[in-house]
Amino acid sequence: MSSRAFSQTVIARLRSSRSNRSVILKTALALLLGSLFACSTSSDPEDPPETSTVCFIGDSIMYYWDLEKYFPGLVISKHAVAGAVVEDIDDWDVRDCKGARTVFLMGTNNIWGYTSDLPDMEEAREYYGNLFVRYASKLGGKPLLFVSILPRNDRYAQDTLVTDNVRLQNIVVKRKLDSLGTGYRYIDVFDDFIQKGNAIDSTLFKDGLHPNEKGYEVLAAKLKPYLY
Repeated sequence: MSSRAFSQTVIARLRSSRSNRSVILKTALALLLGSLFACSTSSDPEDPPETSTVCFIGDSIMYYWDLEKYFPGLVISKHAVAGAVVEDIDDWDVRDCKGARTVFLMGTNNIWGYTSDLPDMEEAREYYGNLFVRYASKLGGKPLLFVSILPRNDRYAQDTLVTDNVRLQNIVVKRKLDSLGTGYRYIDVFDDFIQKGNAIDSTLFKDGLHPNEKGYEVLAAKLKPYLY
């Protein structure tokens, strides 16, 4: 079974009975833990990259980002598709990211509308944490700059518990990246886009999901120290 089909199976089971979700997620977690370290190819962030190219990987948040405007002078290779989930990377030619500084900003479409109070969400976050780190690490970035998933309130119609789940998911991802040691940097931007009570800072978004120009400026400011 492909990783995309496997993920779709997990998502389907998440929407089914509580007992079925628990079994599937425990199995998924075990399988992904076994393959996580074998897919890691990043190196020490103190080592210089092997190419001047800077790779940017993402979904619509990356797709709509005018990278040349916010990162002048960089040799940029963008791989981004609106609506993409991380499993879509299997279909992309990302060979130019190996040995290059690589920015990974992806995952919001995988966890989209899940709220933190759903049954078995702790196991789900472990599953998605392994999935995100596995796909990011196998890009071979040198280093890999993993940007935290942004808080979201898509079209200003989502519960704040969706953003609470994003916050908890980011904690899991950071823990997993930290356990891998050198070669990875976690770029935490979550708090920069949030207000009190898990409400997004609407002044940084154009629709509750995608940053506006001011929001992209915040993202660029957090990344520039690692790219110049």
